[in-house]
Amino acid sequence: MKYTLLMVICLSPFPAFAQEIVIGPPVDEIGNNPKVFSIYCKVPGLSNSYEHLEWLDRNDDIIGRSSDRSIFASRYDSSLYLFFENWNDKDAGTYTCRGDIFGRNMSKSVQLYFEETQDIILNPPEDTSRVEDSGSYTLHCEVVGLSRGHAKLEWLDNNMGPIGPLNESDPKTNRVYTVHRDRRCRLKFDQVKAEDHGKYTCRVSHEGVTKHKSVRLNVYGVVTFPQEDVVRVEMQTGTAIKCQVTETQGGRNVTVDWLYANGYTISGYEKCCPRSNRYFAHQTSMGSTLFFDELLKRDKGKYYCRVKIDGNTVYKGIQLQFQAAPQIVISPAESSIRRKKGTSGSMYCKVKGLSGKQLRDAKFEWLDKHDNIIGLYMKDGPTRNRVYTVVLPDATRLQLDQLTSGENGTYTCRCTVGGNIMIKDIDLNIYGKPDTPTNLQAAFVDTNSITITWNKGYNGDTKQRFNIEYRQRGGQWTTHPTMPRDHHALELTLGGLKPATVYEIRINAVNKYGSSGYTSVNMTTV
Repeated sequence: MKYTLLMVICLSPFPAFAQEIVIGPPVDEIGNNPKVFSIYCKVPGLSNSYEHLEWLDRNDDIIGRSSDRSIFASRYDSSLYLFFENWNDKDAGTYTCRGDIFGRNMSKSVQLYFEETQDIILNPPEDTSRVEDSGSYTLHCEVVGLSRGHAKLEWLDNNMGPIGPLNESDPKTNRVYTVHRDRRCRLKFDQVKAEDHGKYTCRVSHEGVTKHKSVRLNVYGVVTFPQEDVVRVEMQTGTAIKCQVTETQGGRNVTVDWLYANGYTISGYEKCCPRSNRYFAHQTSMGSTLFFDELLKRDKGKYYCRVKIDGNTVYKGIQLQFQAAPQIVISPAESSIRRKKGTSGSMYCKVKGLSGKQLRDAKFEWLDKHDNIIGLYMKDGPTRNRVYTVVLPDATRLQLDQLTSGENGTYTCRCTVGGNIMIKDIDLNIYGKPDTPTNLQAAFVDTNSITITWNKGYNGDTKQRFNIEYRQRGGQWTTHPTMPRDHHALELTLGGLKPATVYEIRINAVNKYGSSGYTSVNMTTV
């Protein structure tokens, strides 16, 4: 087929007195051999104008002067030439020569294409893939075969809505926007995000006719588990760090591997030598997992997950640090504490060695001596008003108001983090006056004696004795000379009594802090 190569010149405005950039040769000299040809750019009157000039491709990237590509720049005489070898349709578009001439930035463009066929040129011309947070990206759209200013170009998003230009008054509000230049329109993404995944359409409107051409941008996210940039582990334990690519459509070549800090690849599991596999990388679908067994001190450091998708590469670094095993800490730090009856006390519980995220996810609880969870303060609950827990940002507090002997015993702080449970106990010893004995009753009644039994109460965290008194109704109290102690049998016989007489008997407990109240009962001899 006979091709005619057309060249349309676009001149950037500059002062009349400045030198002019010239592109040549004329069109009729290029049309003889459309597969292999060259054009030049120079500034008449400058013998070394090539030193001030450079050629830019359709994406405004500088074309090298020595290249293996089929399009390259080369200097000759006073001109800078642009050579095309093996021209094909994908090379069509606008090429620009620019330079700094006498302190003024000037440029001149030429649009090259076959025949006068109207067409939309996209770059890249087909679906492409990027990795999230791998930097900025640009889609190029250009229309050929139309005179300047007669066509309207615009980019449409995945919902066929127009994408507007950069908001000059507040650029931070725009991350995706368009830039128009003559018969070209660029769609720019500042720091590609996963949400940019989708189809983008360049629409050209000319003399009532609308044409479309679309390209799909596939964006992959890269996530690690755990998600922290710094992973803290215990020595002599094992761990696994997973690097995963979020799955989208269209990726033709996805590889994920793990690297040492020096850039060397971490090998996979070796079936021949299982003992040497203390750490290895295991490939999974759209990801890779780095396994460690029996972590040693030398394993501390930086590791990189490298993701390659359709020629794009992104690295995600993970810092491996060692920490002591998480440990519950209770304040006061003693394994047991003493508090006086009737006073108030607090105990605090927190965990050392947790990361910020672990601490935010941690669940703290206090358990009483019966392993029941102690709840929060409840205004209408009399038992909860006095013993309750208070949730703090990084700990929990057990509050005990107006202590009684009932609070004596072992309390447990329980922390649950990621399915792991840690517990620590603290003994609370209540001291003070003993509690009043209970269940005073007659075990045996005779004509001249009564044998009584009773149950002792809490001794106030020290030795206690029992004081027994008796009298006839309305008479004077007689104190029994014997005062049984904690370790004695809780039984006593009152002798020398009158037959068929009602006696009032009472008992209390005594220790070094004082005496309890009395409990009493009436009994009648036979």
